[in-house]
Amino acid sequence: MRIFVHLSYKGTSYRGWQRQAASIPLTVQQIVEEALVIMLKYDCYISGCGRTDAGVHASTFYFSLDLKKSLDFDFCERLNRVLPNDIVAIKQYEVEDSQNTRFDAYERIYNYYFHLNSNPFDAEISTFIDCKLDIDIMIAAAAILSKMKDFKFLCKQPEKHRTTTCSINYIRFYTNKARTHYRVEISADRFLRGMIRIMMSRLFMIGNGKISLHEFELWINGQFDTHSKPAYPQGLFLTDVKYEFLDSGITVIQNMPNQKAWLPLK
Repeated sequence: MRIFVHLSYKGTSYRGWQRQAASIPLTVQQIVEEALVIMLKYDCYISGCGRTDAGVHASTFYFSLDLKKSLDFDFCERLNRVLPNDIVAIKQYEVEDSQNTRFDAYERIYNYYFHLNSNPFDAEISTFIDCKLDIDIMIAAAAILSKMKDFKFLCKQPEKHRTTTCSINYIRFYTNKARTHYRVEISADRFLRGMIRIMMSRLFMIGNGKISLHEFELWINGQFDTHSKPAYPQGLFLTDVKYEFLDSGITVIQNMPNQKAWLPLK
């Protein structure tokens, strides 16, 4: 019997989702698999809906697990007894054996959080930007990104992907009433390795005047090298993964509890 499990985790202490041969610090997949062995008393391999980088969070992440027998207990409740506090199993779904967490997802949504006033309580879930940003020009640049199809120059290792084409559904900017905190929500059918952090890094560069909008357009076409690192991982959350056969009305853990009202920017 195959199940999908909705997982939520804070990625600060982990080297991303994917299990690695030698992983110090640990990966989320490794921690979950070890917890499942303790709970189920047999070796378990789980398959995730994608990968997240070291330090990146997920308020919604799915993994699949093939069980040897039917459950006669609350799966998530028992798993949470074994998991550390920064990883939480929310709900499990029984699915067909052919259904796949990675390839059957038709939409993924990420949110990138950043703030402009130094605050120790935001440090692990939002990126502090220590300069003035022109948010309007960042929105204009994001509109250009939304129309792109080939994201080869926003990918950490494009040669490792079968294709570098993606379909962006939207890129939306939000802020709080005081305009001290910002959220950029990005929806697409798929994302490439490092794509959002590279994208945010370039948006920050245009926002603080290091490159012009014209140079930004040259860069996304591979004609201009900005020589910058990807944006820091702590502001990035995988927020939702959508499947045709799953109920989307699930409880999502709020990533920024101190920001109760987000205002859209246009």
